[in-house]
Amino acid sequence: MLEQISLLSQMKIVPTKVVILECKQDVCIERLGLKRMDPITGILYNLADNIPEDQEVYDRLIQIEGNDEETVKKRFFLWDEFVGKVEEIYSS
Repeated sequence: MLEQISLLSQMKIVPTKVVILECKQDVCIERLGLKRMDPITGILYNLADNIPEDQEVYDRLIQIEGNDEETVKKRFFLWDEFVGKVEEIYSS
């Protein structure tokens, strides 16, 4: 994403607003940890509030690669670094 910032700079485009979305790490870990996909249909489910009614569908659900706790924590670390750079670039 820093490439996009560099490209904007090269094009002499200076954003007037930068929006940074935030979500607590534990909330993301919980939500992503409960997210499942039906590999046949591609339909996404959340085991907290959107469980498939069909047991056959439920039995074949898989956790989406990269949504495990360890990977989410790594992604949060990278995101924090990125946000720091963005804030540094656009803080003036």
